Amino acid sequence: MRPRFLVCDIDGTLLDESEPTPGLGVLQHRLQHAPRELRLIYATGRTFDSVRGLVRRGVLPQPHAVAAQVGTELWRPPWRRAHRGYARQIDRRWDAPLVRGVLRRLPGATLQPAAYQTRFKVSAFVRPADLAEVLSRLRKQLWPRGARARTIYSGGRYLDVLPVHAGKRAAVRYLELRQP
Repeated sequence: MRPRFLVCDIDGTLLDESEPTPGLGVLQHRLQHAPRELRLIYATGRTFDSVRGLVRRGVLPQPHAVAAQVGTELWRPPWRRAHRGYARQIDRRWDAPLVRGVLRRLPGATLQPAAYQTRFKVSAFVRPADLAEVLSRLRKQLWPRGARARTIYSGGRYLDVLPVHAGKRAAVRYLELRQP
């Protein structure tokens, strides 16, 4: 029987301000009574190290995979490094230095500190009032240069720019297509 996936975000679903939500109790109950083919996947904006810390401390159940950094990293056991095949897939037509350079020059966008930037995620602060203009200018400057990107806006101030082939859903789909 093919595995079935149970995909959960963490923040606002299982944890709220690092405190367990009722959703975490529902998940734990479901996993206790789950068929063997059920695979738990965390799809989150968090870093893999943050998720691993929560699992090690017993706050979260052990997953079968983690789609971290808004789905720009895919981690599977033995958890030594992000999945290379997925990284190759999302790297097509992606140019992080170009995206960073464009965002750095856009009025209304301020790059987040280096700790929040990754190979496949460029993050900026953008106020809601500036969002439409920032997105319009970003697309106008990336498309002529052949760069393709997906944007995710959250929390009323966080803009993440990812490769067009990346994201939480893309990471889960990658896993789904590669299951025995």
